[in-house]
Formats: sequence, structure tokens, C-alpha cells
Amino acid sequence: TGFLTASAAFVDVPIKGTATSINFNMPKKGKVVITFSAECSVAGNVINWANMQIVLNGVAVAPTQHDTTICADNTTAIHDGFVQISKSVAATAKAGANVLKIRVRMAFVAGGSELRLEDTSTVVHE
Repeated sequence: TGFLTASAAFVDVPIKGTATSINFNMPKKGKVVITFSAECSVAGNVINWANMQIVLNGVAVAPTQHDTTICADNTTAIHDGFVQISKSVAATAKAGANVLKIRVRMAFVAGGSELRLEDTSTVVHE
């Protein structure tokens, strides 16, 4: 069934079972590469799209701090336009415990618009 949302506010995506965050430790402050991948579809009767953020320790990582579009609808009420998306960012992780979240939202709520994500994968490389 995947993950569904119709929210215009950012919501956390389950990225490890039902958990909405990944916790990882770093021996010292340093660069990491974070990659989020998923099958993505937007359904709705009006033109709409979905945005995402990759959030490390409470801060959206550039360039995802603004409107990073991951998929858009084709004005049909069903999820019929799945695309495979993948976004990688470089970020600075702090020494010790770090918390990673993926957040998504609809650009606006109208026409029954809904985002669906399936087969998600989130990877952190040191």
C-alpha cells in the first residue's frame, strides 16, 4: 500500500519500518552522503506536485530546504503515473548521535490530491 499523504504541511515519512527517523553515530564531525529513493505518484483532479526535504539534526539539507519537487500528477484521480525518484545530498554530520528524517508535502491541497510513496530506501554513506 505504501505511504500516503494529502498534507500541505511537511510530514515525516516512515523510513525504517514504522520509524520516521534513522539514528546514526559519527566518531567525529564529518561529511556524509544521504540518498533517498522511492517510487512516487501524485493523484488528483488538478495540477499538483509533491515536495521533499532531507532533514539532518532538525535542519533541512541544501538544496532540499526549499521546494524540491519529486513528482507531479497528470490530473487523473488515480495513482497511474509512478516514477522512480532518487535524491542525494552531501551534509555535515556532527560527532556523536545524529538524527535523519525525510519529510514530504503536497504543494497545495486541492482536487483530492494525494501523494503515494512505495519501495522507499534511505542510505547514509560516511
